[in-house]
Amino acid sequence: MVLGMQPNGTAVLNKDDSRVWAMRNLAPADVVSFGTHPESQVTASSVEYNIDGSTSFQLDTLEGSTQVRLPMSGMHSVRCALAAVAVCSIFRVQIGHLQEALATAKPSQNRGRELSFKNGFRVIDDTYNSNADALIAAVASMTQHCRDAKRKLVVAGEMAELGPASKAIHFEVGQKIAKEID
Repeated sequence: MVLGMQPNGTAVLNKDDSRVWAMRNLAPADVVSFGTHPESQVTASSVEYNIDGSTSFQLDTLEGSTQVRLPMSGMHSVRCALAAVAVCSIFRVQIGHLQEALATAKPSQNRGRELSFKNGFRVIDDTYNSNADALIAAVASMTQHCRDAKRKLVVAGEMAELGPASKAIHFEVGQKIAKEID
């Protein structure tokens, strides 16, 4: 996609992913970086996982900084927010508007949605056509937000459409989940 850009366009690239960040050398246009890397143009710092399932962080952009409370859980949600903010920065959206918009963000149905029940019982619903990265991110979110939980359970179904490597991918994800919740 970067190679097909117009010279007057802007590439928005994740500086945390070395493969994506390497694309900056291919871009025939301007580049805006985002990520948790401290040298990103749009970045998050002081990330806190709140008991209510929200995530708070300091948002830093070229236009300024603000404290954000994202009503979604996990570092993967923060990274998605950073990507959205990076795009908005191209259009010079004011940081106050970004803060307001992020405060009302909602996950897609069946994608990382937290459900709270009586007596502190919580469920993270990530049943939307999961994949390896999404499942690992949901489990990481659970461990980040439920650090003090007496017991953590992961109920995962089959990840479809993985092709011939399906068995190996399921095994690898199982190993990563076991390490995450240990």
